[in-house]
Amino acid sequence: MSTANRFVYAGVVYGALGMVLGIRMGATENFAMAPVHAHINLLGWVGMAVSGLIYRGYPKAVENGYAGIHFWLANIGLLAMMRSLALLLSDNKSLVPVVATAEFLTLGRCCCGSTCGRVPATEATPTRRKAEAPPGGAFPLPMGSLRTAAGGRFPFAARTPQS
Repeated sequence: MSTANRFVYAGVVYGALGMVLGIRMGATENFAMAPVHAHINLLGWVGMAVSGLIYRGYPKAVENGYAGIHFWLANIGLLAMMRSLALLLSDNKSLVPVVATAEFLTLGRCCCGSTCGRVPATEATPTRRKAEAPPGGAFPLPMGSLRTAAGGRFPFAARTPQS
């Protein structure tokens, strides 16, 4: 399995975990774990999925090996941070150093930026399709026909002669 796919699949798993935690919190009406829920959804689901899509769009960025390090550091750090944050929120104050250490491990996401930055610009540019205008021109509706709720014209609407 490619590194890009591993990121996307991990993002889906974190998204499902975040949803289950959110449903559980809503059903029990106990929102003490809301920070854990937010971090799982943002760092897990969104962060992993975006990283996977970046690596899929720039396949040369995966070749230097930093993408694998990025994947493992981000996952180990995220799992450690979520577990220790959950215990910290349940009044176990001795875990503050563990949360701080896990946050630094989660900074493994910075490998993504450094990985993409090491790829020459000519090789990093994704393939682009040529944009085609829709049939009938760029705007299917005449811009002059746009009116505001008060009956006036939008400032950007083209003036058309009245017939």
